[in-house]
Amino acid sequence: MKSIKLIGTGMILLLSIIFFQGCKSESNPLDSQIEAEATEDAAVTVATAVASSAGGSLDQVEDILNIATTTGIENQSGVTLSPFGASSANVTRVYDSVTGVWTITVLRERGNIAGRYYATFSRVYNVQFLNQNNQFQRNFVTNRDTAYSINFKLVSGSSTIKTPRLSHRLLSVTGEWIATNTNTRNVTINTKPNGTFTRAASDTVSGENFMRTLNNNLSLNFINVVGPRGSGLNWQSKTSGQLIGTFTATVTFLRGTQYREKIINREINITLGGGNRATMNIGGAKFDLDLLTGEFVKL
Repeated sequence: MKSIKLIGTGMILLLSIIFFQGCKSESNPLDSQIEAEATEDAAVTVATAVASSAGGSLDQVEDILNIATTTGIENQSGVTLSPFGASSANVTRVYDSVTGVWTITVLRERGNIAGRYYATFSRVYNVQFLNQNNQFQRNFVTNRDTAYSINFKLVSGSSTIKTPRLSHRLLSVTGEWIATNTNTRNVTINTKPNGTFTRAASDTVSGENFMRTLNNNLSLNFINVVGPRGSGLNWQSKTSGQLIGTFTATVTFLRGTQYREKIINREINITLGGGNRATMNIGGAKFDLDLLTGEFVKL
């Protein structure tokens, strides 16, 4: 009788394990789908936070490359910038002769507010030109010599962006870079040790019968990003280097009447140097990213 009882107990335990594993396996497809959707939503947010036309971190790279010229960042009116269309910019500058720091405020608007693509954003920079002795000088060219490096700090900013699948509102943004070799054709840009590019935002990704909101934080470090001094047309195709960082978000999933929240964390590795495109790795998933528009396809 004792052996029968033991066998019965063992059978119940075995059936319990099988039942538990069966329930677990049934839940896996949904969990996997949510994980994949969360990663793709993160890709939408990160792509916009990087793309130059949407005021992403590469827009700051372009501003650094433009600052390393005699004209610097210029006002613009009516310039066409795909996919947004007409683009305008207004730039103001104030110089502090004691610290050698320029405070530069840039206001940009791209597209039409009634259109499919629209962006309006501002950025406030602190810029300091350094000579070959690492002493500050007033302008990029001073006493007939260019600056050899530039301290570039993103102090603050604001953004509102709309694309066919993303609605974006920037909450905060900061970053600090050192640009070296500014006396040569190609400038090398690295984030400073305590100058990680950080961005907090609320982004809503929409599609057919679903909507997901990501309250997110993005951190990126620039590692040997090299680009042509003076920027110019299709400058992204001449840029190389890496952006490495992290993305965290609280995601609210809405599909029809279904509702769910999830906290996600993703590692990011973006490799520049593929023309106007880059390879974007987010949480192990790879995407082909258009550096200008922020559009991407999964690889």
